[in-house]
Amino acid sequence: ESYPEDVCTHVARRMAVAAQKAQVVAYMQRDEAARQAQVRASIRAAVAALLNAGTALAGGRIHQNRHYVLASSEASAIWVNRLDTAPERVVLGRLDWRTELDVVIRTRTSGGTSAESAADTLSEAVFSRVMTNPTLDGAAIDTVPGAITWEDEEADTPIAVCTLRFTVIHRTSEESLSA
Repeated sequence: ESYPEDVCTHVARRMAVAAQKAQVVAYMQRDEAARQAQVRASIRAAVAALLNAGTALAGGRIHQNRHYVLASSEASAIWVNRLDTAPERVVLGRLDWRTELDVVIRTRTSGGTSAESAADTLSEAVFSRVMTNPTLDGAAIDTVPGAITWEDEEADTPIAVCTLRFTVIHRTSEESLSA
C-alpha cells in the first residue's frame, strides 16, 4: 500500500525521536553507573572534603579511617570513619543503601580554651558543613544526622571527644555494590 507523504514523514520523525530517547536513556544509565561506582568509594572522602573546604576545620587535620590518636602537639583533629553499609529497599531495580559514618572530634585544652568548648565549636561547624550539603556534592541522595556522643579523657591536659553519626543514603543497581 502507499501512504501519503505526510504520514510517512510523521512516522519517520516519531521513529527518530524514539531512537534519540533510547540514546539519551542509554547515556544516562552509563553516566549513572560510572557515578555510582565512585559514590560508594567516595562518601567518606566527600565528607572529609567538606570539612577541608574553605577554611579547613581543625587546622586541616582531618583523617579518614585511622586510629584516634591526638598528637600531644595538636590542639584538635577530626576523623571520618565509615562504619557499615546496609541495603534498605529496592526501588525499580535499584537498591537504596544506608552508610553509617562517624565524625570523631578530639580536642585538648589549649591557649585558655577548654577542651569541651573547642569540641563544641568544632561539632557545630562539622554539623553545619555536612547538613548544608546533604547530597555531599552529588555523592549521595541525602544525609541524615544521628546521635551525638561525648566523652572526656584524662591525659596531661584534658581531652574532649565528640562523635557525630551521620547516615548517608545512596543508590546502586540491585545487581551491584557499585553501579
